[in-house]
Amino acid sequence: MALQTQVNAMPAVGLPGQEVSVGTAVYTPINYVSNGSLSAGGFAFDISDVVTGTGSPIAQFGKASARGTGKRLLGLVTKNVTGSFNVTADGDENLYPNGCAVAIARQGDFYHLSTGAAKVGDIVECDPSTGEVSYSTKGSSTPNATGWVVMTPATAKDQIIIISNRGASN
Repeated sequence: MALQTQVNAMPAVGLPGQEVSVGTAVYTPINYVSNGSLSAGGFAFDISDVVTGTGSPIAQFGKASARGTGKRLLGLVTKNVTGSFNVTADGDENLYPNGCAVAIARQGDFYHLSTGAAKVGDIVECDPSTGEVSYSTKGSSTPNATGWVVMTPATAKDQIIIISNRGASN
């Protein structure tokens, strides 16, 4: 692991998957666990039926993945700011390991790491075969629309923006 090369005088705008206004989000009605591909700020697809947890008939979890061709889009994977993460070899602290419980938002305002240039009002799309997020102009044909829209612009990849879904329809 390399030593820190930069120190910022100001706090980060937000972290991918972090709620902008705490307490305003709507989450999935059942709990899900990651299949090892989910990252905070990305989208999740329901890839299995409900799985019964060991030791308790009440502990039931669905299985979620960042990819899910033909599967139902659940929503946005949120950042767990109180728990710990296993940082991967490439330094990805946003990745939820296999079997880790995740909170998935269906509605709210969240910080998101842009995947390219995005304008206010653009539709957020997620390709179910790859999990890749992209943005398209409002009114265009959007086969992979998530129901989320861009609220703050980005001029390039890897900028923190705000996306919103105030009318959960998926």
